[in-house]
Amino acid sequence: MPAEIAAKTDGEHMDLLGRLFAARGIDRFGVYLLTSERAVTPSGFEEMSGYVIDPSGTVRFFWTGWDGAHAIDTLTTWEVVEVQPRWLEDEEFLDALGTATESAHAAMKGQREHELIEPRKAGTVRSELE
Repeated sequence: MPAEIAAKTDGEHMDLLGRLFAARGIDRFGVYLLTSERAVTPSGFEEMSGYVIDPSGTVRFFWTGWDGAHAIDTLTTWEVVEVQPRWLEDEEFLDALGTATESAHAAMKGQREHELIEPRKAGTVRSELE
């Protein structure tokens, strides 16, 4: 009978994510919509999925899992995704963005403000008043 593996703490899970992201060149990051996938790897870590934001503001969807060939926890999915407009109104996303980098947060906030102001430049407000 195999030995039972102790459950990993939240801190250990974040350390794992830190190591996996660092292996991809991301040392500073924020995570968004982190979800347990209710599966446990042989090392005792729960598989997780979510989004990671790097200091440049790039967002990637990831999923952790087990690499049986190398007997290690790994990122089984790692895909660049577009920021969804509704995320720009979500405090969890903005906090993750701020954690990744204050300059990226400012850039995304500026993008959001630009998108809200741009229609007025195009005459949308004027046409409603005429």
